[in-house]
Amino acid sequence: MYEAFNAQDWDRFGAFVADDVEWTNIALEKTSDLQQLREGYPAFFEAFPDVHVRIVNIFGNGPYVTIEWHARGTNTGSLSGEPPTGKVFERRGCSVAEVENDKIVRYRDYFDRATMLRQLDLIHLV
Repeated sequence: MYEAFNAQDWDRFGAFVADDVEWTNIALEKTSDLQQLREGYPAFFEAFPDVHVRIVNIFGNGPYVTIEWHARGTNTGSLSGEPPTGKVFERRGCSVAEVENDKIVRYRDYFDRATMLRQLDLIHLV
């Protein structure tokens, strides 16, 4: 699935995910289904065309799989209406997937969005 994500191959990505998946982005407090992911991720790649996610660790127990990952990308397109900064972000995160019948049915993505925005000079923390 991560290889498909990195290649922006949304058909192959969808082969790993149930249509009615509950894909929760914890940092944004947003839950999406597969169709919403197919619409949303291309916009992310417009903001970060070179984004790449690398798996650091992966382990499972029963229907649950936990993935520790590292992402990196350069902001050369608009992000949430903001002009591109040309800056690079790096962030680490962890995701928990629940799998049924070889498809992800629930996915929770945990990461620190503020760190990414700070690296892009889009927010300043004291």
